[in-house]
Amino acid sequence: MKVRFVSVILLVLCGVVLARINESSEDLMKRYGPIGLKDYGRGDYYYMDGFLVNAVMKDGRSVYISYQMKPVGKYEEIVKPTATGTSTFKAYVNLANVPLDGMDIEALLLINLGKEFERVAERSSDTLDYYRSASSSVVAVYSRESHILSIADIVKYQLLMESRKF
Repeated sequence: MKVRFVSVILLVLCGVVLARINESSEDLMKRYGPIGLKDYGRGDYYYMDGFLVNAVMKDGRSVYISYQMKPVGKYEEIVKPTATGTSTFKAYVNLANVPLDGMDIEALLLINLGKEFERVAERSSDTLDYYRSASSSVVAVYSRESHILSIADIVKYQLLMESRKF
């Protein structure tokens, strides 16, 4: 019972702050403010409370989101406007990631995959954990090497990738 209560509290707290699959650009900007970095081909980067969030959009909706945690205090130290009006946000993006803890990962999975998500043992390994929603339409991978949690609506993301010209 205590674990379920903690999960519900995490879901409520993180759900208010963190992006979710299928949110609009407007939803993301309301939540985070302006885009910190627009990296064509890699999506839009946002920052909030230590989380670096990367959202890839298709038809105005997020079809892929990655969550990373950076060292405490580095955002304020690094990201400043420059004399040319640009930002040093890219330097922040390139910092090494801090591992996400189990509670952060669980909350993000609950928000994006729903309460019936499952870890898929046959697709997981020593270096990554693979999860899927009950409908299998949304998948997530947490890399223990890069410390990035990536979540995608697999059909919409695949359609986006197929439509790109490389």
